[in-house]
Amino acid sequence: MNALLTRIAIAFGVLMSATGAGAQIVVDPFFVPTSLLEATPGNPVFEDSPLVIGSFNAGRRLTASAQGSFVIDTEINGTNLIVDGGRSNPNDPNQGSADIILDYEGFSLNLGSNVFFEFQVNEVIGTPILGLILTNTSVGSILSAGASLTPTNSGYSIFIDIRTLNNFTPAFLNGIDEIQVLIGDTNEEFFVVGQLIQFSPVPEPSTAALLAVAGVWLFACRRRHSQA
Repeated sequence: MNALLTRIAIAFGVLMSATGAGAQIVVDPFFVPTSLLEATPGNPVFEDSPLVIGSFNAGRRLTASAQGSFVIDTEINGTNLIVDGGRSNPNDPNQGSADIILDYEGFSLNLGSNVFFEFQVNEVIGTPILGLILTNTSVGSILSAGASLTPTNSGYSIFIDIRTLNNFTPAFLNGIDEIQVLIGDTNEEFFVVGQLIQFSPVPEPSTAALLAVAGVWLFACRRRHSQA
């Protein structure tokens, strides 16, 4: 199948917090491991894994891709998602970028009060982009968002409020059936250790600080069903 490149302009509201609050819907705790994927320029690699999301026997595709002078390594080791992107030759003046995409399908989630997409990280070096695409086929809508991860060696959670995204309607919360998460898409070296992806209720005001971030990002996301 031919690759389909989807570029979507997005506006977003983002929160960061040391902890979340209340019940959550877990998407991926990274317990199901993958092999080490090593992508070189123009040679993307991917691996499919079975995954239980809610009560559904779902699937996950992890894809790594690189362009220009960049390479990227990624794996899920049964505890964490590890992403390491950079230039194959630090002295190479050619520009480029690298990213990984996590694509989840084979489920239908009713989020209820869990209106925040949450990504927990243990470590971040550099400022890679976190991109998100949510699809609800039954209402015919796609929502997208993006933010830059900030460096840390002590961990944090980043929250994206689904209700702030373009094209959102309350019906979208009932029946989300595809989740795509992009990390990277930068021409700087970066390293990320992710711990958990889930949907959460509103973070407690005492533990969450609003990032004064609202704007437009463009990012590329390759749809799983369109990949070769």
